[in-house]
Amino acid sequence: MANLEQFIQNMVNMCNDNSYGYRLGGWGPKDYDCASSIITALRNAGFDTGSATYTGNMAAELCARGWTRLPVGTSLNRGDILLNEVNHVALYVGNNQLAEFSSDYDGASGDSSGKEASVHGYYNFPWDCILRYKGNTETEEIKNEQLKNVKKSIGNLGNLATASKENLVYAINEIKSALSSFVEKKDIVDNLTSQAGDAPLSANMGRELSEDMSVETEWKIYNENNWELKYRKSGYKRYQVRVIYTDKNGSHDNKDRLIMRGCPFTPAGDQRLVMLMNVAQQIVGTGNIQFRTNRNVTLSAEEYNNPVTYECYGEVIVQ
Repeated sequence: MANLEQFIQNMVNMCNDNSYGYRLGGWGPKDYDCASSIITALRNAGFDTGSATYTGNMAAELCARGWTRLPVGTSLNRGDILLNEVNHVALYVGNNQLAEFSSDYDGASGDSSGKEASVHGYYNFPWDCILRYKGNTETEEIKNEQLKNVKKSIGNLGNLATASKENLVYAINEIKSALSSFVEKKDIVDNLTSQAGDAPLSANMGRELSEDMSVETEWKIYNENNWELKYRKSGYKRYQVRVIYTDKNGSHDNKDRLIMRGCPFTPAGDQRLVMLMNVAQQIVGTGNIQFRTNRNVTLSAEEYNNPVTYECYGEVIVQ
């Protein structure tokens, strides 16, 4: 029987085990490409994948077997498959994280770099669609059955009617983690603000929570000193960010070097994100980008004597 959580765990386990690596066209037992890794993880969790063999036929084969195709921009659920039908596929594992087999860095079996198969922050490849498992049962019936007892499931999370907004978000996340992937946070908020007399939240607080916990699908773009910062709301007081810049002179003396003075959002504390240096899509070095509470953005990077592109993906908690 198909088990979505087992599928997710299969993929995460492979990505966290460096004996598994990337090889284009590989079907194991240790080396896979982006599509074969997903398909293998599905099969080992009891899913029927039909004749799916690559990114170009995954959507058709899976959607004929209990999956549904959703547009990019739909709020992501743990277990969603993110698909670019020409080039790539990855698995969304929750908490703004992806699991994927991405590239062969050394030509050898396994993953000596720790980068060929990994779990890391979300990014937009860009994706063409989202594949979500609905199973062979009525999703709404499952959702409604689980939501029946949401108020009871709050348990010892406290009195929501008098809780701070931060604690409300925490409580809703706790409830979400205990329910199936079919139930979204909005369903929980709606349930807690229903017109029933025992609704623990006011309609006004429900509207505020729905707005604060919403996500943005379109990137905003900020440019300074030829650096490009893309950002969009990814949750409550969170922004997903992408920073990119190509330095034609190479990387020199980059130790907390100021690259932006006017970040368009204010971080909740200084925060560093991992930055990769690449040339022709091959990683040649690493470093970090730091977002500071004074809205400055700084760069620290290894020395490199040739033109190089800096790329940073991640999430920043904001005030």
